[in-house]
Amino acid sequence: MVKRRLRCPIGFVNIKIQVTVNTQIQENAFYAHCVRGVPASEIMIPYPSIRSLLDSQVRRYGDRVFLISYGINGIRSEVSFDQ
Repeated sequence: MVKRRLRCPIGFVNIKIQVTVNTQIQENAFYAHCVRGVPASEIMIPYPSIRSLLDSQVRRYGDRVFLISYGINGIRSEVSFDQ
């Protein structure tokens, strides 16, 4: 049962609309939220925190450049993963 509030010439009227959803539509909606057949509620995140993500990137990429920035005076500075 879905409650809707509709505007009519005399003001707002609350009505109840009964919605019947086809089981095939429900199944399609469920699989639309899945990744490779795994429901969204069961997807595992490989890193429990940003810190663990960055630590793994340091181990993997070490001295590669992570961030390049230019100061107001135009001087370029680089930051690597292990800094």
